Amino acid sequence: MVVVEVNGYEIAPKARLTEADLAGAYLSGANLSWANLTRANLSGADLHRADLTGANLSGADLSGADLRWADLKGAYLRRAELGGAELRKANCIRADLKGANFFEANLTEADLSGADLSGTNLGRAKLFGADLTGANLSGANLTGANLRRTSRLSGANLVGANLTRAKLPWADLSGANLAQAKLSRASLRKAQADKSTIWPSLFDPAAAGVIFED
Repeated sequence: MVVVEVNGYEIAPKARLTEADLAGAYLSGANLSWANLTRANLSGADLHRADLTGANLSGADLSGADLRWADLKGAYLRRAELGGAELRKANCIRADLKGANFFEANLTEADLSGADLSGTNLGRAKLFGADLTGANLSGANLTGANLRRTSRLSGANLVGANLTRAKLPWADLSGANLAQAKLSRASLRKAQADKSTIWPSLFDPAAAGVIFED
């Protein structure tokens, strides 16, 4: 196994990098699967196509980091800072993202199916075409988030989520649970739903332009 050293730290699978200072580091394509990066500083780091499968990034600072096409499947990012991060087409299947900050992050076409996004801040995040099938977004802040077009939210848990001013045209909401969600000024024109979709009390989805599948 080839071990690469960056900023004096060994970059390898299962590496122990707790509180490591890797701000701005070039880690494109790096294999950090199952590494311990708890509270590490990775702000502005280039992690393009990096393998972070199963890695522990809880409390890590990834603000402004480049995580395009990165593999974060099953990774642990509770309370991580990802404000302004670039996660286009990142693989976040079943990742634990509870309480993380994604404010103004770009998650365009990212795969977040089955991920735990409860309590996350996704305010003004770009989720255009993202896959959130079966994701847990309960209590998440999606104020002003862009989920238009093919965003898949089928079976997602959006209980108590804040979707104020969120853009959801053409989004798939079939089987989603939006009980107690805030939908003030949200755009739902041509969003798709079905009989199993649960809406907040007194909310009229038809009046909002939602299309119901047979």
